[in-house]
Amino acid sequence: MIAGIDLGAKCGYALLTEDGYRVSSDTWSLGKRSGASYQRFENLLEELFLEGVSAVGYEKVRRHRGVEAGHAYGAYEALLLKACYNAGIEMLIQVTVQEAKRAATGSGAADKDDMESAALAHWAYIPDDDNEADALWIAECTRRRLLHDGTF
Repeated sequence: MIAGIDLGAKCGYALLTEDGYRVSSDTWSLGKRSGASYQRFENLLEELFLEGVSAVGYEKVRRHRGVEAGHAYGAYEALLLKACYNAGIEMLIQVTVQEAKRAATGSGAADKDDMESAALAHWAYIPDDDNEADALWIAECTRRRLLHDGTF
């Protein structure tokens, strides 16, 4: 199983099979940056990884809107890396925002509605929000990269 994670206080996640079938996806609302939100994130990852996840892709953001957003992203990334380590998941792949957008729409400048529409066309599923749509495409990029590398 492949997990896609769109890191943030509204954290999108998706699970795909190795052949690209959508198993589940949603958005976790983690709340404001606090010890409680970080603990909740760790607990949710632990539950998610019980589904038999062998690879995790996550969005690599190179530019943040403000210092607070950058700090929060770094904390969520560190907790994700820790959770993967604890679960024995060695395949971690960073997917850039532009890479996910290109996979979904063919354009690295796609907007949120385009990403959601592309998810509907690809999986016949309407994501609840852009975080869930992004997580689906992050998982799909991860899956494609692993297929290309011969991992699957």
